[in-house]
Amino acid sequence: MAVPVHRTGRETDESDRLQRRGETRRLAAQLALEADEIRRGVREAPQAAETESLKPIQEHVDAYLTWGRTQGGRGGRPWAHYYAAQQETRLGWWTKALKLTTLRDITLSDVEKALQGEVKRGLAGKTVSDKAMTVGGGGKVGQFWR
Repeated sequence: MAVPVHRTGRETDESDRLQRRGETRRLAAQLALEADEIRRGVREAPQAAETESLKPIQEHVDAYLTWGRTQGGRGGRPWAHYYAAQQETRLGWWTKALKLTTLRDITLSDVEKALQGEVKRGLAGKTVSDKAMTVGGGGKVGQFWR
């Protein structure tokens, strides 16, 4: 019978397998305890948004535009070239208008002021609405910023 060999090249024996099994059980018990503490309210649930929202805004914009250009359209198809260019322009405008460095910098009051400024400039209602949809409207576009 062949002796099992560990990935490091040394032979393994029953004690190695038992040690790994014990380590796996310990880790599983620890994870179960953490999950239980979260359910009972003893510990706060980790939020991916806490770390993601601290990344530079341009990383999010680039990732979103890449997603849209590859699968952001209906049925998982890419955006049309014109629409992709519009989204890039609008996201650039929002970044500058709100002086964004991270996603955490976005506030509803700043968004409202920027949109009201566009109305005062005389932009058509549909144009202002399209800009609003880019930053927080419905669908996938609005979900990007949330």
